Amino acid sequence: MKQLFPLILLFLNASIYSQEKTDEAIEESHKIPFAIIEKPPIYNEIHCHEKLSNSELKKCFTRSIANHVSRHFNANVVKRSELLVGQIRIRAFFTIDKEGNIKDIKAEVPHPKYEEETFRVLKLIPKMKKPGYHKGKPVSISYMIPIVFNMDNSESPGNN
Repeated sequence: MKQLFPLILLFLNASIYSQEKTDEAIEESHKIPFAIIEKPPIYNEIHCHEKLSNSELKKCFTRSIANHVSRHFNANVVKRSELLVGQIRIRAFFTIDKEGNIKDIKAEVPHPKYEEETFRVLKLIPKMKKPGYHKGKPVSISYMIPIVFNMDNSESPGNN
């Protein structure tokens, strides 16, 4: 039994050390979800400056991205003959890397042309003024934005 005790201690220490290394490796190689990031990226220092609380910075970042998408997204990319009617829902996913660049864009869309438009608009997002930070280090962050709009089948005046 006395010989088993040091073996158990050795195994326990190795297990704890390996868990610490695993946590560090995960942090280095994986994206941190926006919801749990300690310090969100700064999109634009004019509106989202560092003096704001983290909660306010997250809201400001989200509002800035939503405004960008709203200004640039063209819902009319689908031809009238291919038109989808009703509420259109798109889920756009992307990563903001450690340098503040937009990467790994993906989208769940009801029509391929909306995927192209989503990619086009998200690629227009400028580099962040500052990347996101977690545990004091710049990290890659995963982010998702829903894009929702209504399409109707009615003809515009003069489009006969």
